[in-house]
Amino acid sequence: MSEDKKGRYNNLVRKRKECHACEGLGMRNPSAMVENGKFPDCDEVDAWAYWQNSLDADILLVGQEWGDTEGYRRFLEDMGHSWSETDDNLVKLFKSIDVDVRPRATGIKNSRLFFTNAALCLKVSKKGAQGETRPIWYRNCGQYIRELIDIIRPHAVIALGVESYNALAGTYHLRPHLGGKFSKMIDQSPSGFEVRIDRGFSARVFPVYHPARRVINSAKFGKGRSLEEMQVDWSRI
Repeated sequence: MSEDKKGRYNNLVRKRKECHACEGLGMRNPSAMVENGKFPDCDEVDAWAYWQNSLDADILLVGQEWGDTEGYRRFLEDMGHSWSETDDNLVKLFKSIDVDVRPRATGIKNSRLFFTNAALCLKVSKKGAQGETRPIWYRNCGQYIRELIDIIRPHAVIALGVESYNALAGTYHLRPHLGGKFSKMIDQSPSGFEVRIDRGFSARVFPVYHPARRVINSAKFGKGRSLEEMQVDWSRI
């Protein structure tokens, strides 16, 4: 990793910390969570980057958003040792394309990977992490995600779910998913969608389903995808 990349990334993190564009719109910047030093601000562009954060990554995973403020508090209190079914499924999906991902608690990172979310702040909702999302969050964060991609210059960008894909589509003027089955868009993009980073470099965006339990369970009713079907989708990457 070059000093130039590190410097540009640190500047991006600083700008994320100073942004309060979604304050009052149902989101709160982690920098606003600091309470007498007990809950320190996230020192990455997004808390998910604590898991995988190589600035030389050739694969960038973009989720929807971290979750809510209380979930972030719990994450800090247990030092990120919590583990979810979604995390376990992601490990399995990466393994299916021969990429090794270890649990956060091990501290072992893969130099090929960077994880982030399309919306970089935390939900403030009585419904918690399950509260509804708002398109304006992704529009406001689009400039930061584009800058992150410009710094990392990954070959593949994995868009985890409809919201993540549409956020990237809005940033790079791709065809958005406007309704119907998300599987149709996945099936129609065997090589992903090309996005131009600059004149000499481009990346490919691959829309995939989010591997949450509810999405996998919905496959029984003709919606979503089973984990095995998701592995087939990931084989395109």
